[in-house]
Amino acid sequence: MLRDTIWLREQLRLALAMFPLIAGGCDVIDSAQAQPPIHMPSCPSGDFCAPAKAVRPLATNKVTKLGCPVELEEHHDDTNKDGLPTFSTANLDGEATKQSRAAHKAKPDDCCYQWMERCPGGRSLLGATSEPIVAATRAGIAWGRDARACELAPALREALAAGWLADALAEHASIASFARATLELLAVGAPPELIAETQRASLDEIEHARAAFALAARYGGRPVEPGALAIAAPRGGGTSRVARDVLVEGCIGETIAALCVSRAAAACEDAELAATLRAIAGDEARHAALAWKTVAWAVAAHGGTLVAELRAVAAEVRVASLRGELPAAEPLAAALAAHGRLDERARARAVRDAWREILDPTLARLG
Repeated sequence: MLRDTIWLREQLRLALAMFPLIAGGCDVIDSAQAQPPIHMPSCPSGDFCAPAKAVRPLATNKVTKLGCPVELEEHHDDTNKDGLPTFSTANLDGEATKQSRAAHKAKPDDCCYQWMERCPGGRSLLGATSEPIVAATRAGIAWGRDARACELAPALREALAAGWLADALAEHASIASFARATLELLAVGAPPELIAETQRASLDEIEHARAAFALAARYGGRPVEPGALAIAAPRGGGTSRVARDVLVEGCIGETIAALCVSRAAAACEDAELAATLRAIAGDEARHAALAWKTVAWAVAAHGGTLVAELRAVAAEVRVASLRGELPAAEPLAAALAAHGRLDERARARAVRDAWREILDPTLARLG
């Protein structure tokens, strides 16, 4: 077992041990006991099939199987003229491709993929259909003043600037996610310890966002800041709904984020940046522990079938997270790592390790 996964799993084990599964003698009225589980993946993902000629321009390399590119690069087309979904990465699903061709004889060249839209950073702010909500950007120095242009190869500098900007916007949205979580906890009578920790986590995310915006400015050569953020209203549904949302957004999302940042810090060759990343990793680990404590409280308060419902939701997210082959390493992987960034392959490996060595064992401790 890897040392970083042991460290994080112990943090979560201690959190559950310090917050026993008891309701504290309080009677909690829950109007959602009969509500079925809600599937809300930590990042948007799904499947699609399309003719080979439609996906070939998106191929990241020349590797093919069944006449289809094995891996597709980022695709974002607001006009949706090509009919493809938006995604950060997509990998060929060979079995689905064979089944689609067998079922649709008129489409012998169809290629089927499992796609995912990246939602980096801390706890996501998810909308009504599980899409991550982030602010638009504008020029400004309110959130990050470091606009020194780095003397790096243009492709590397652009990749670093884009990556840190995506993280900055996600961390900025996490502020609102924790604020909404505070209101949702108050609505179901959560104890003050959980509410206080949730508000402190929101303050942590302000500092994370500032650090990421400064890095985006450093590599991008110009300062940027977030504009107005569309605020998502608190969600109803009682304690069971709160538990499911916290499981996906906090327990799963923050645990994976903590491991990713920890690994980014370990590979980073910039001492100052590595120290910043280690601090952020520690914060994300605390946020993950908070999420698990919140779920433990909800299980004790709600009772009934909640543990089974949570495991069913986790199983769906697990399948979506681990489906498909690991992507190939990016050409800039080593250079990105030196500057505190994980490439898609390293991220995918961290997700797999998080599930197998941290999330699965911690889920087994519930109930």
